Amino acid sequence: MMFNERTVPFLFPMMDSIQSLLPKVLRKRGLQGKAEASYVTFKTQQWLEKALPELKGTIRSVKFAKPVLVVECTHGIAAQECRALLPALKEYAEKECGGVIIEEIRLNRSKC
Repeated sequence: MMFNERTVPFLFPMMDSIQSLLPKVLRKRGLQGKAEASYVTFKTQQWLEKALPELKGTIRSVKFAKPVLVVECTHGIAAQECRALLPALKEYAEKECGGVIIEEIRLNRSKC
């Protein structure tokens, strides 16, 4: 027998969707900020790889510590190309990551 809204109607209004449940659990455990930072770095890395495919291995989104996103580049040319796209990256991240506010994106040169 399948359980659905007709067979057991009293269960379904009380159930939380996973989308609303996950933030509650993360907040309760004190992990919401870390999960949000991880998501921002993941999404910005995806965007950088799509926007600059020829520099895929040289540009890396490293961390997000509110309100600063840190991006590392291994070469000066990669940093120059990335710097030109920072306003678009900021706009994308703020739109895609659900209201996250990024005040600054720092470009660092990494040694490796």
